[in-house]
Amino acid sequence: MVLLDCIVPGQPVPKGRPRAFVCRGFARLYTPAKTVAAERALALLVRGVARPTCGLPAHGNLRVKLAFVCARKPGRRPDLDNLVKLVLDALNGVIWADDNQVTELKADMVISGVVSPRTAITVETIRAVKDGEAA
Repeated sequence: MVLLDCIVPGQPVPKGRPRAFVCRGFARLYTPAKTVAAERALALLVRGVARPTCGLPAHGNLRVKLAFVCARKPGRRPDLDNLVKLVLDALNGVIWADDNQVTELKADMVISGVVSPRTAITVETIRAVKDGEAA
């Protein structure tokens, strides 16, 4: 069953690396503000378009398909894995209870100077395979 099939307009945002600072002799970590803002915005948008009858957040194994269309920026190319991480983390507690439920993942990235940037997200449930059963 398809739980989510949506297109998020705008330049895809990669997950930023945690930053560290020292306070009173102890190292403290924080997530960059751009990452936090992008995760919150994505979660809010998805809450508005997700199928309310699906009993979200879903439980069980899930298949996720992501397609990122990024605007061409000279000398800058986002890492696909960081784009994926931001989406998976943003949808924790929204579409699924935890992103460890994603057992199938397909992600593509296209760099384009012509097409408007966007992220396409599809999430489907996967029937559990029992021991001795063919997948």
